[in-house]
Amino acid sequence: MPHYHISTQKTPYRTLPFNIVSHSSKELGRGSYVIVPHQHEVLEINLLLEGEMFITVEERRYHLKPCDAVLCNPFDIHSGDWAAGCEYGRFLGFTVDLEQTLGFHDSPLAENREALLE
Repeated sequence: MPHYHISTQKTPYRTLPFNIVSHSSKELGRGSYVIVPHQHEVLEINLLLEGEMFITVEERRYHLKPCDAVLCNPFDIHSGDWAAGCEYGRFLGFTVDLEQTLGFHDSPLAENREALLE
């Protein structure tokens, strides 16, 4: 399956390595859009706030309604599209850089890494 790799380029974080991005079905005046297949180096949790959409993760398709969430592990190929008839939708994408969170000695959580992994 053709897909894109979206790199975080390992931006240094000033606090914990988490990001939250708001997406809507009508981005920047483009009208309704499809989220093309892609992957990230980070864990991603998508929480649907409004509307209805379908998210496909590693060839499994999920039908999301408000308050539903889908978790995409690092490097999982995932995509999305809005349900037919959905006039407006909005979701939050939470990303967590697991390598920086749990993998490095300078991570804010590093001293508790073993307990977190149990």
